[in-house]
Amino acid sequence: MDRDQIFKLIYAGIAIFATYLCVVRLMAGDWVAGLWPLIIVAFCVYRLVTIDE
Repeated sequence: MDRDQIFKLIYAGIAIFATYLCVVRLMAGDWVAGLWPLIIVAFCVYRLVTIDE
């Protein structure tokens, strides 16, 4: 496996988990606590888009 593919898998896994955590917190009504996972998801998506450059 290529080094970039490994990092893509790691970032994708973190983004999926953070998305789940964000949804759970938002459904519980904790919208402030749901912002941190949302920021993590945004960073992971940014890295997935720019990792090939």
